[in-house]
Amino acid sequence: MADTAPMSFRDLDGRTKPVRRAKFLELAFVAALGGMVADHQRILIRRVAELIVISEQTRVRYLGGAGATVDDVVRAENAVARATAALNLPAPTTAAKPSDPARAAQEWLHSLATDDEAAS
Repeated sequence: MADTAPMSFRDLDGRTKPVRRAKFLELAFVAALGGMVADHQRILIRRVAELIVISEQTRVRYLGGAGATVDDVVRAENAVARATAALNLPAPTTAAKPSDPARAAQEWLHSLATDDEAAS
């Protein structure tokens, strides 16, 4: 019997909500970094997007009583903060407009990195 488990990000069914969310975040981060990114940046961006989705799902499972623990939530969120800091996003220059998801994502990620550095 053949193993049908996805082996890479591209193998995932793009119709699921988590994959669509991760792809949206990936595009927002690319836009926040100016639209053109190097291959190594794209790898980091994809990792951050995936970790954010995992963190969001973990939080929902915890809040819904579906088996996640507070430790699971904290670990997932810390992984997001560390991966986000590795992106070295530029500091936001103006307040985000609600209609500008790329800028909102950039500012949100920057605030995560700033909060993580302050906690250290």
